[in-house]
Order: sequence, then structure tokens, then C-alpha cells
Amino acid sequence: MSELSSTLLTDLALVVLIGASVIPLGNYMAKVFQSQKVGWFEKRFYSIIGIDSRSSQSWKGYAASLLSFSGISVLFLYGILRLQQYLPWAEGFKGMSPALAWNTAISFVTNTNWQNYSGP
Repeated sequence: MSELSSTLLTDLALVVLIGASVIPLGNYMAKVFQSQKVGWFEKRFYSIIGIDSRSSQSWKGYAASLLSFSGISVLFLYGILRLQQYLPWAEGFKGMSPALAWNTAISFVTNTNWQNYSGP
């Protein structure tokens, strides 16, 4: 089989699989998003973190959640970039300098893509 026919066959199989999953997946998503019921996993998780599943979130709560998650993400990524040499599979890479690690972490979280490092 030639490379072109193999590529076309792969593309056709992908289109068929996506087309076949549209209706079942769409029905499932509609059921989940329209339902007021909360599953057992969600109930347990919500009770652990102290969330009432019957209440809605205000814009202030959403803003606080967004900023908290972004802040935690920046600090976590900063730690990974600074401690890279001690992590498994570091392959000899040293940790970034504090300024570069901070810039890269902020860049990733805000999706501005201002990375300043060279590839392999």
C-alpha cells in the first residue's frame, strides 16, 4: 500500500469514527448538561471540598476561582521549572533561572507564549 493511500484510508477511518460518535456523544452531553442530578463521585468530591451542588456560582465566586487556580498553576509550574534537574527524566537539563522560570510560568498560564529557551 502506498503512503498516499494509507494516509487517505486513515483520514477516512477518522471521519467515519467521528461521524459515528456525533449522535451518541451529543445525546450524552445534552443529558449531562441538562440534568440537575449529581453523580456519586461528584457528591463525594463536593462534600470533601465543601461545595453545595444546588447553589449557583456568582461572577465574584467565579473570578475568585479563576484567579486562585491561575495563581496555583503559576506557582506549581514555577516550581517544576526551577527544580527540573531533580525531577525524573531530567536528561541533564538544569533548572531555569528565577526570572526566566517566572516569565515562562506566567507565559504558559496566560497563554502569551513568551518562552525563552532553546530546544534540544
